[in-house]
Amino acid sequence: LTRAFKKQIYAEFDDALLADGFGAMSTGDGGRVPTATLHDACFVIEALGGTAKADFMRHCCAKFLHDYHNAFAASEPHAKLEYTHKRFEWWTRLMDQFDAKWARVFPDKWHMDEELTREFCEITKLSLQQTLQQDALLDVTALVKSLQCCLSFEKELGERFVRDIEELQRELDPAEIERMIEQERRDAELRHQAAAEAGEDDDGGGDGGGSAAGGGAVNPHSVEAIKMRFEQFRREQEKQDRAAQLLRQGGG
Repeated sequence: LTRAFKKQIYAEFDDALLADGFGAMSTGDGGRVPTATLHDACFVIEALGGTAKADFMRHCCAKFLHDYHNAFAASEPHAKLEYTHKRFEWWTRLMDQFDAKWARVFPDKWHMDEELTREFCEITKLSLQQTLQQDALLDVTALVKSLQCCLSFEKELGERFVRDIEELQRELDPAEIERMIEQERRDAELRHQAAAEAGEDDDGGGDGGGSAAGGGAVNPHSVEAIKMRFEQFRREQEKQDRAAQLLRQGGG
């Protein structure tokens, strides 16, 4: 039954994506599926559990990016450095199409546009690396322009996707935020206690490097990193509030 559900949903999405010009083939019957039906199907996928959601998102990303992968393949003229700007123009058109329809299909909490962009960036990175390795005589002008395009695109991504701590604070439940912060404090105390019992120096085993100790650099998008940034933000806010209060008292 689960396999039948998945097969039907994949076929419906393949039809809808192909109708919008995404993907090379469909496993469905070519019928039009209402946006609301596709949206509800996402929750069925989510309810299946396991890797069903991740597998489905990868499948959809592959459909969305099928034509991009072909248009900028190593054998195609647009794979050259001087056409780097066309890669990002392609992404802009994709996001326009996604926002117009598909943003209403996928649940907001899936952040499908972010996942789609991540896959786009991965394909672009590998493609440009291949181009640089194959081209023995690089055009310096083309290389500089390509770099400028990449930097501009990076800035555009920041404007679209990076959410500040204040926005995160508005989105999260206050009780959940307090729980996350309290858990981080308890973890820090345990790390400090373990370091003290092991006879390590406080500077080496305290809070300063606790989050990343033994695990390398912390992923800036992980829950741990978000907690750390939020706690830092709150401490800074408290300092500013105390400073403002002292100024008011001094003025009085």
